[in-house]
Amino acid sequence: MAIEIARQFTEKKKKVNFIGLLDGWAFYPKEVLQKSVIEKSMARQHEIIKQQFDSYDITSSDFLLDLQHHRSSLLSQYQLPILDQQLTLFKAKELLPLLEPMEAHDNYWQAYSTKPVKIYPVPGLHDTMLLEPHVQELAKYFNESLEELPESV
Repeated sequence: MAIEIARQFTEKKKKVNFIGLLDGWAFYPKEVLQKSVIEKSMARQHEIIKQQFDSYDITSSDFLLDLQHHRSSLLSQYQLPILDQQLTLFKAKELLPLLEPMEAHDNYWQAYSTKPVKIYPVPGLHDTMLLEPHVQELAKYFNESLEELPESV
């Protein structure tokens, strides 16, 4: 979504100062996009989210699974543009087994930006980097990257 928003802003001559990617991948190989693989991955992600919701007494997280299905469908159809903005990747230090065969230090984003990709390694997996205790380090890196933006922002 961040890439498409940036593309549309740029198209309308609006300045884009920051594009943050939360361990997103520019693309996935066909093996990863197989329906059975996606289903297994989404079920695992859903269980992690459900456990987190349960710990805060939040009920009815099933809608998240429907949202994940829709998201995976969009991902498989979207054509990434090449942007003239720097991309900032907050990359999980631990890799999901599903992604091990396609490991890339920049999650393949460099091909979609004319500027070098800035990478912050965040503890945890793709799913857990947004949870305690890893989210604190993610927040630190996020703030650090925003503080580095030019004053005119």
